[in-house]
Amino acid sequence: SRMLSMAWEAAVRSLGPAGGWLHVHTNCGSEEVDETAESMRERVEELAVQSGRCGAIVDVRHIERVKSYAPRVLHIVVDLWVRTP
Repeated sequence: SRMLSMAWEAAVRSLGPAGGWLHVHTNCGSEEVDETAESMRERVEELAVQSGRCGAIVDVRHIERVKSYAPRVLHIVVDLWVRTP
């Protein structure tokens, strides 16, 4: 959604010059956790480059399966490390 994208843009812009951590919450299908984390990583990397962080690299460092939100739906937290070479 546009609102989510705006929040992620603001989060990326708030990082220091060398980068930093993003701790991102979301809900996803219980069989889609890794794919969801990878999609987040790719999107944040795109936003980092768009915000002027040329060559930015984003790594998924941790995925926490927090709780079941509904049948076959999990609330997860993805820790992303953003670094600017």
